[in-house]
This record gives sequence, C-alpha cells and structure tokens, in this order.
Amino acid sequence: MLAMLQDSPMGNKARSLLFLRQSGFQVPEFFVIDPDQLPDESTLMQKVENIGGFPVACRSSSNVEDLDTASFAGLYETYLNVPTLNDLLQKIKLCTDAYYGDKVQSYLRQKNINVESQKLFLIVQKMVDVAWSGVTFTLNPLSGNENETLTEYHNGLGEDLVSGRVQPRSCLFNNQTGEIVKNKPHISDKIPTELLSDISESALKIQSLKHFPQDIEWAIGKDQKIYFLQTRNITQFQYRQDVAEHTNSDFRDGGVSARVCTPLMYSLYRESMQESMPRYLKSIKIIPKKTEEQWINFFYGRPYWNLEATKMALAKIPGFSEKDFDRDLGITKDYTQKAPLQTPTNLVTIAKALPVVFALKKAYNKNIQETDEFFEDLPRREAKWKQDLKWGASLEDESFFKLYYDFMVQEYLTVERLYFTTIYNNSNAQTEFKSYLSSLEPDIQASYTDLVIGLGNVTHMSVQKGLDRLVGLLRKENSSLEDPRFQNAFLQFLEENYFHADEELNLLCPRWRERPDTVKVILKNLINTPNAHRSLSEIEQRQEQVLQRNIANLESQIKDKKSFSFWHLSRFHKNLQFARRYLRRREEMREASSKCYYFVRSFHVELGRRLTELHMIKNSDDVFFLDILELLEFARSPFLSEHESEKLRFKIYRRKLLFDGYRDFQAPNEVGASIINSKPNRHSEVVDLLSGTGCSPGVVEGKARIIYDLKNISLIEPGEILVTRFTDPGWTPVFSILSGIVTEVGGVLSHASIISREYGIPAILNVERATQMIKDGQRIRLDGHSGQVTLLS
Repeated sequence: MLAMLQDSPMGNKARSLLFLRQSGFQVPEFFVIDPDQLPDESTLMQKVENIGGFPVACRSSSNVEDLDTASFAGLYETYLNVPTLNDLLQKIKLCTDAYYGDKVQSYLRQKNINVESQKLFLIVQKMVDVAWSGVTFTLNPLSGNENETLTEYHNGLGEDLVSGRVQPRSCLFNNQTGEIVKNKPHISDKIPTELLSDISESALKIQSLKHFPQDIEWAIGKDQKIYFLQTRNITQFQYRQDVAEHTNSDFRDGGVSARVCTPLMYSLYRESMQESMPRYLKSIKIIPKKTEEQWINFFYGRPYWNLEATKMALAKIPGFSEKDFDRDLGITKDYTQKAPLQTPTNLVTIAKALPVVFALKKAYNKNIQETDEFFEDLPRREAKWKQDLKWGASLEDESFFKLYYDFMVQEYLTVERLYFTTIYNNSNAQTEFKSYLSSLEPDIQASYTDLVIGLGNVTHMSVQKGLDRLVGLLRKENSSLEDPRFQNAFLQFLEENYFHADEELNLLCPRWRERPDTVKVILKNLINTPNAHRSLSEIEQRQEQVLQRNIANLESQIKDKKSFSFWHLSRFHKNLQFARRYLRRREEMREASSKCYYFVRSFHVELGRRLTELHMIKNSDDVFFLDILELLEFARSPFLSEHESEKLRFKIYRRKLLFDGYRDFQAPNEVGASIINSKPNRHSEVVDLLSGTGCSPGVVEGKARIIYDLKNISLIEPGEILVTRFTDPGWTPVFSILSGIVTEVGGVLSHASIISREYGIPAILNVERATQMIKDGQRIRLDGHSGQVTLLS
C-alpha cells in the first residue's frame, strides 16, 4: 500500500498521513482517489475491503491546503462513519461540490492563490472505534509560548471538537521537561496521564521531523492505541506578549540568530552578554550599579537581546528618540497604548548627561587600550591554544577536563567579553558620528555610508586576498586543484584561514581546516567565472579614490558654509577618523572571536568523544546540546552515576527535538508587548518597488539570483545581484563576482554592509520578504543611497 501511494498524486492532507505512517506513527488505513477519475463501484468496494471495510471516513485533500500561510482549516468537508458503498458515493459527491463551492473559492481569492492551480483528491480512511479525540499544538497558539505543548480533547469524535460543538478539556506540557504544567479534565472522562504524555512526546517528534511547529489531530481508540489523523504547520498564533520587548537585531545577519541555535552556542552568548552588557552600561553610568536585568533570552530556537531594557537605559541620553531607534533597527511597534520614549535636549538633560559623556569617552579609551594589548598578545595566545588542543588530545580524561575548563573560563570568556564590549562601543561611536553629520544639516549634505567605505585592511578581506593568490597561481601555472605544485600554496592558505567556516557561529559546522573541500568548491566557482573575478587590490584603490572624493566634497561644503571652518574641519576629521577606526576594530575583534570559536568547537568535539566513550551521552555531537554551565560543572566533578547520566541524556533528547523542530521556522525579528509582527501572505499583492536600509552606496541594475544557502552559491553568475535572507562571513569570497546585494535582515553595521562597502557594490538590507517578492532571474535596480529596490521585469 505504501509503495503504491509513495509516487501517487494525493493532495497535502493525504501526503501528511503518508509521512506520519512512514515515520513510524500509527495511522488508520486509507487510500486516495481522484474524483475526476472515480473508480467503478466494484473497484471502490475492493479498496474499502483492503483497508478493513466499512465504516470509513471520507475527507478532502487538496494540493493547495495546509500551506504555511493558508491552512484551509474547516473549509473542506469531512464525513465520518460512512456505513455503505452508496453512502460513500454520495459523500464523495458532497465533498467535491463543497470544494468547488463559494466558501472555498472565496478563500482562494482572499489568499491570492491561483484558482486554476487547485486540484482535489479524496481520502477514504478506516474509522477508528474512538474513545477520545483531540488536537495538539506543539507551540501554545494562545500565548505564543514555544516551551508549551497545548492539547485539547474530549470523549468522542474529533469532528465535534474541531467544529466547536463541545467544550474541550485541555492540558499543557512543558516541552523542556515533558512534565504537565496544567491539566483540567473532567474526572469522568480523564485520559490516562501516560497516554497524554505519549501524545505530547509524539507531537514533538513530529515537529522535529517537519522542522516546524505543528497542529496535530489524533484519536485514542477503545483499544488504548493512539492514532494520528493529520499534521500541518501552525499558521495562526500570537507571538509572545508575556515578555519584555526583545529583538534579534545584530544577531541575525550571519549571527547566532541567523538559524536555529544549539543550546551550547546560546549559553556561550548568554554568559558573555549577561556579564559584559550590565558592566558596560554601569561603566558609562546609564544604569544603576545594583540593577538586575536579563539582557539576553531564548525564543523560538534563537537568541534575542532585551530591547526594552536597552531603551530604558538609553533614554537617559539627551535627544534619544525611541521612534528613531526602532526605525534604525527596522522594528514595528504599536505606540497607541503608550507614547514613544523621547528625551528632550535642554540644559537640565544635558547637565544630567554630562557624567555619561565623560564616562563614555573613558570607556572608549579603555576599550582601545585593552584591544591594543589584546592584539599584541594574540599571537602568543593563538600559539598556546593550538598547543593545548594538540597536547590535550593525549591527556587522561581528568587532566583534559581541567584543560577544557581553564580554556573556556580563562581564554574564551576573556576574548568574547572583550569582543562584546567592542561591539557596544562601536555602536555608540557610529551613533555619535551619524548624530554629528546630522547636526551639519541643512547647510551641508553628508552621507554616513559615503564616508565609511574603503576602510582598508578589513580582516575578513584577507580571505579574499588569499583566494586571489590561489586563483592567480592556478591560472598562471595552468594547473589543477590536485596538482602537487598547487598544494603548498593551498596548505599555507589553510594555515592562515583554518578557523573560517560557511557558518562561523554555528558550532555544528566544521571549519575549513576540518573540511578543506569547502575551500576547493569556492576556488572552482571563481576559476569557472572568467573575467568576472575582480582584483581586490584594484577594488581597494578605487574605493580609496571614491572615499577621498567624498571627503573633499564635504570639506568644500564646510569651507563654503561654516564660519571658523578650520575648527569645523578639524572636528570633522577627528570624528571621521574615530568612527572608521572603531569599525575596523570591531572587524578585527570579530576575526579574533572567529579564531577562538575554532578552538571552542575543537575542544567540544574532543569532549563529546570522551563523554561518548564514558557512556554519558549517546553521540559525540550531543555535547552541543548541553549548556556551558552544565559542562563546566561536569568538568569540575567529572563522574556521574548511571541515574545522573540518564537524566543528562533525557535533557539532550528533548533539546534536540526542539532544535530540529525550529529549523525551518522563520522566527519573528522582535517579540514582546506592543510589538507588531505581521504575517504576510506569500501570495500577496504585486508591487514594483521595495524599501529597505541603504547600507552601501551606488546604483546598479542586474539580474536577481535568489540563494538561501552557501552550498548553492555556484548558481550565481558574474554580475548578478544576490538576494538572500542574510549572509555569513563564509560568503565573503562570493562578493567579488556580485554587482549588488539585497538581504531581508541587517543594518549599516552588519557584515554584509561592511563587506559590500569594501567591494564597492550597492547593498540594501532589511528588505521585508525580499526572497519572496523578487523572482529568481528578475531584473532589478538597486539604489544604495535611498534603500529602494525597483523590480524592472
């Protein structure tokens, strides 16, 4: 039966049943028919007998239902307990008539789904002798809480429940622990707790296989067996409103929120940010010394930082505008209930802010000094990390655990906290520079992005220089990647760039040293695009020339329109130099952090291997699903009883289910009270102009190439415009053949912005639904100043 169904057209509901059956879940026997090609009565009767005979259910199954943005819930007809062949033929006709009726057709038009694309199939399924039936949501649709599974059920058929004819009983399970949070059944029809637990766990397994939160229908037979009747993506729910405003801005573009995040990676960021953020804000005197705040949190499989607490701190600075702050981050908020924060600029607020101004200057100087000292010492540190890693592999377990503990506490946290502090300072430095440029208006027109191009010596660009050398060598020598003459240069490149990866903040992703073939794929793509690969030295020279023209233009305006122009010129150059210096410093710290994460991953790979051998975890990769505090505690006392090991394995099991369950979920950029999260229809209106944030200046026209993953980057042709959700540092080499870039997330300080400005190509980021609104191969025009994307054809 399964083999016959596998390749047959069947509609989405039937396909979900087949998926559940193939995944090992119990599904009542069924077959699928096309009402346009209805089998004769004899054949139909034989099919019914093959699934166990009457009574059966007759259910619609369309190729356009159960979509991510259109569930069609309740629109199609379902008939239960159909007792005879004549009744079945009648129900088939009723299902078909309803499918082509006004209610479904109106819904199709509302969702802008092509009516001609729809196709109806029908499911004929053996009826279960039902004791209870219910629906389970793997994400609580009432609160948006992803840590809760909500089950509603009653004693009887599911049709009464989903139609709203009965008052359901409900049960909440904690997805992390598997424990019941709340259960309100009637004593007379209470489902045994073990069955409810089994349903909840099975629901999370289904979610993990579908990589998306699920709405699952089920029934418990009088034989006490659980039967699954349908699963589909949850399309309608309220994102969390029970928490302070949080955002994943700056965590998205190539960061820890770019994709679903492992518990270990989140906990590393949590320990780094939770210590560094309050310490920094206290040092610049904008939060009290005794304040307690959770600065980072974890929702929908991704880290978010506390937007609300950050705004409350920044509101102490004269001129702070919450509306401007939200606009710069691309945050949509409802201000009707509470007016946006706005700090006036007057003698009182300025006087109060003077300690902050002085403290900020002190914080800048301290950070510059600390990072100068760090980079002076980095070669020694890096050599020690390499030696410790090599030496550690040969140590006995207890000695290795101590080495691991010392590296994470003394080395990793030192690097990452310094990196985070540099990020905070850089953000303030760039804000100050943009405010300074705004203060020159309306007399003088100054563009921030025009003045931060051509930084030169940006650390990630050294990767491109190394690739340039390898490509040049291959072309000059006319040799292949396997040629022995090429190998020395290639090994030298890996020695210099060992720590890079396609996804550098994904600890599950191997680094280039571990997987050199990744680099060879990049080289092949560059070699196979003749005359498209631009010389980095020529690009840098051109960007330097453009920068000097932009500076000269602004200098000329200052001389013409400002009194005491020599003073204004001096101030301009001082502010410009400081802003550009901090941009470079942040990129330098980013690279140092990337190096450190190579060793973080390597130490955990070795730790995972040892814990597997000790039978504490099942697979070596399971170590990435533990919290850093759990691992450090273990490293201090590395002996667990069998019971403790079993508890550890259970934690990992649950966390992996949740990790897999959010792989394909497009998490909201912001959550919390007053945040407006639109869930637009993928089949929405046709437009010819999209708006985003102009992050790299210039105007270009070209063919759009939509790419979601670096593994598909070979599809890009020279001169095309990359359209993607976000970029990773591992994408940097691809920029050399692009004419422009559009992303759905990011801002002027993101990786894609900085690298685009170095390459001199227009970049527009934070374009909502760009990968859906722009068609692959479509001609588009980018204006990097205005932030507008024009769809040309």
